[in-house]
Amino acid sequence: MLYNYTIMPGDVVFHEVDSKKKSVQIAEQIVAAIQQGIYKIGDKLPPERIIERKTGVSKTSVREALSALYLAGIVERIPGSGTYVRSSAEGVRALTLLEESESVEDALDARRVVERGIVELAIDRADEEQIEVIERIWEEIRALLKEKNYEDFFELNERFHLLIAESTGNPLIVHVIRYLLGVTRQRLWKQTITEYFLKDERHFQQSLEEHRQLIVALRNRDKGMAKKVMEEHFIAVEQILREG
Repeated sequence: MLYNYTIMPGDVVFHEVDSKKKSVQIAEQIVAAIQQGIYKIGDKLPPERIIERKTGVSKTSVREALSALYLAGIVERIPGSGTYVRSSAEGVRALTLLEESESVEDALDARRVVERGIVELAIDRADEEQIEVIERIWEEIRALLKEKNYEDFFELNERFHLLIAESTGNPLIVHVIRYLLGVTRQRLWKQTITEYFLKDERHFQQSLEEHRQLIVALRNRDKGMAKKVMEEHFIAVEQILREG
């Protein structure tokens, strides 16, 4: 199939967004441009950096919008080439995906702040039995990633973080982290992580090693190590958002 490289319509299609959820507005603008015939099936959309500059939103919001359009079958991604229009239908489905999703970017910002404190408190309060349970979950996660069983991986990964929160003995902390983990349970986020893992096997090992080092920090009651591991973990998560 030959693709037409569309030039310039982005100058009239994209405009700055208001206070409504940013990724929803980006998707709305793209869907409207397709429905109006500005972008036709087979046309290439402008690069993400162009959409980002014209709309004044973050790269994450642009990618979240494009991910929803991809899941809805409206666009397709060609590695090394770009994003192309695949269909003019299912726009409502893409917007629904976004409107029902909370901002993963905001949730990760909150988790970065909250979980660093949680780990430090867990180092003070977790007993040996709790650490052993966390370690067993890590072993199960390793087995699931080896089998590429991502559906169960998400559930166990969430359990891993919840167990650390529970080891603080503070039910309010558990409630907060459960809510934040729920945001990253959304379909868009799970799709992004799955694609990222499939892209390179080394991503599996990096994730496993980060979790293993966190267990070592808990066992050794090493807050300095825990802080370093958590920072590296969230840098890796941000990389998933950039590259996923």
